[in-house]
Amino acid sequence: MEHMYCSPVDARRLIEARHPLRKKIEAWWKSQGWYIPEQCFTFDAVAVAAKPAVATCRYEDIFFVEYAARLGLTPVWMEYTKSVLSSESSFKRSLLHPVFYVKHGKHDGMVTEKRKLGPIEINKTRPLDTIILDSGLSLVAYHHELHRSLNLPHETIIDLSKFYHQFDYVSRQYYIGFLSFFLAHAVLFDDYHGGEDAKAAECLTKEIFTPAYDELTNLFGISPLIVKMPWHEHLKFYAPPQKTGWNAHKVIPEQLFQLDALKECVIAA
Repeated sequence: MEHMYCSPVDARRLIEARHPLRKKIEAWWKSQGWYIPEQCFTFDAVAVAAKPAVATCRYEDIFFVEYAARLGLTPVWMEYTKSVLSSESSFKRSLLHPVFYVKHGKHDGMVTEKRKLGPIEINKTRPLDTIILDSGLSLVAYHHELHRSLNLPHETIIDLSKFYHQFDYVSRQYYIGFLSFFLAHAVLFDDYHGGEDAKAAECLTKEIFTPAYDELTNLFGISPLIVKMPWHEHLKFYAPPQKTGWNAHKVIPEQLFQLDALKECVIAA
C-alpha cells in the first residue's frame, strides 16, 4: 500500500514535471465525453483535500493549509454536496453535530462544545444540499461560512456533484475519472488505508480505489499523485470562527509538524 503514496517533496517535483502531460489527459477526458469542472484548470500547482460532503473548517483543514503552503501549493477542496448524510462516516455526522474547540482548561485539558444544529435521525437519508438547520440556514451555507475563516478565496471550493452525476453517482464508475485529476493536474492529500474513518473505508479502498488506481497506472504508465495525510483525533474538532491565531490553541499536536515529510518540505522550500 505504501507504494501508492509519494512524499510531498516528490509530489511537488512530479506535478511540475508532468505539466506537459495535461493536454494528453484532457484529450482523454474529452474522448470519454466527461464533464470536467472548469475550476480544475484554474490553478497550476494544486493540493486537493477531497471531502465526501461539504468543505468546512476543522483543524484538519487548518493543518492541510499549512501542509500545502510548505510545498508552495494552492489548497483546494473538492466537495460532494449531493451526497447523503446516511453513512458510517463520523465526518458526515459531525456536519450536523460539530464539536468545537473552546479553550484549554485546568491541567491543560481541552474544553469542547458540541452544537446540535439539527436532528440526524430526520436528515440521515437526505442529500446534504437539501438539509436546513434548526436556525433556518442551509447546512452547506453554514459550513461554507466556517470555511471562509481560512481566509482563502471561495474559488478554492469545487463542487463535484455535477461530475459525479454523469456517472449516476456510482463510485465504481466515477473513481477512475476522479483519480485521473491527480495524474498531472493536482496532488491529492488523503489516506485510503488509515485516517478518521479507516475501518468504514476498507471496502471502498479494496473494491473501488485500488482497481481504479491500477487501471490508470496501466493506462498512462504513471500513477495518481497522492500524499498520505497524517491523522490525529484532535483534527476532527471544529475551529471557532476567526481568521488567524489557531496555532495558539495548540489543538493540532506538535508532533504532526515534526513529521519527516513536513521537515522535508521546509528543507526543500
